[in-house]
Amino acid sequence: MIREKIAITLIIIGLVLIGWGAVYDLAARLHNHADDTGGYSPQTEIPLILPRISIIIDDMGRNTEAFERLVNLKTPITFSFLPGLPFTEEQSLKARAMGFDVMLHLPMEPKGYPQVNPGKPTVLCGMSDSEIERAVEKAIKLVPAAIGVDNHMGSKATEDERVMSSVLGVLKRHGLFFLDSLTTNRSVGYKLAKRLGVPTARNDLFIDNVRDTDAVLRYLNKLADIARRRGYAIGIGHPYPETISALERNIPRLKDDGIRFVSISELVR
Repeated sequence: MIREKIAITLIIIGLVLIGWGAVYDLAARLHNHADDTGGYSPQTEIPLILPRISIIIDDMGRNTEAFERLVNLKTPITFSFLPGLPFTEEQSLKARAMGFDVMLHLPMEPKGYPQVNPGKPTVLCGMSDSEIERAVEKAIKLVPAAIGVDNHMGSKATEDERVMSSVLGVLKRHGLFFLDSLTTNRSVGYKLAKRLGVPTARNDLFIDNVRDTDAVLRYLNKLADIARRRGYAIGIGHPYPETISALERNIPRLKDDGIRFVSISELVR
């Protein structure tokens, strides 16, 4: 009996050692094969999860040149269209058909209204809940391809919880997400959307507060730094020639540096 137990134990130990040897041999062969083919090296190895950047271009729908240049970037830019502009309906439908994310850039009351006017249909703080809902519904109909919404201006409206509750209620009924542009650091939009169960995200920085190509390049690099630290970053720009030139110059370089550009729908939660 004792001899049988010893024999069984030795067999088990042998199998374990053989198993580990096979694993080691397989790993060594894979390593050698990779070295032979040049497929693996510390300099070229790509991490499983690349830092992600989502670029949203607001104020779309005014002209055709900016739209065509942005489409030709061959990058998943997100287009946010103002309701009622000359090219909004045509370009938003075209962008969606081409696989781009499309958003409604919803006019909302800023501080300084009416001297600072976001356009129509506008969500104003003096509106009743039903008036706010009607304004949002009207805007949604003007950008039928939209899968989400971000605020145009709105530094006053996004600080008002009642106003934002009405806005987000409409978005939830339509299955739309909300991107808080953060035109004020006191915005309640993002936190309230989370509470109400509306998929949401928030802007990290505006990339073209200074309309200068070199300045936009610097902001894009800041956005890349955020993405490397946190894993992702969201930036908002506008269809300015300077912004588009900076994107044309910097997107290929950032891709080469390991940044992955994604649609905003990949980052909303």
